[in-house]
Amino acid sequence: EQGLYRQRHPGADAGKRCDCMKANPILLQKKYARVIACFAKKTGISLNGAMDLFYRSQLYCLMRDGVSDLHCMSDDYLADELSAEYQRKNSKRITPNS
Repeated sequence: EQGLYRQRHPGADAGKRCDCMKANPILLQKKYARVIACFAKKTGISLNGAMDLFYRSQLYCLMRDGVSDLHCMSDDYLADELSAEYQRKNSKRITPNS
């Protein structure tokens, strides 16, 4: 799969938070809000819909866990990564007989 956020930080074990890359929790919440707003604008979905998709995404889990300094990436980049994640998920649901 493509995307920089797919790379795990060497100090982060699977399923464990990496203590070496902690962002300020308040700043991280603001980052989430900006990414959600950017994603909603790009996709044309409601803010509530975008928020629901974001908090159910792998991108959110990786940001929350401090993987690859994702919080340092631009809001636009992260919104594009979130869009790509959902495009991949939705393409897997489509079957030829459906």
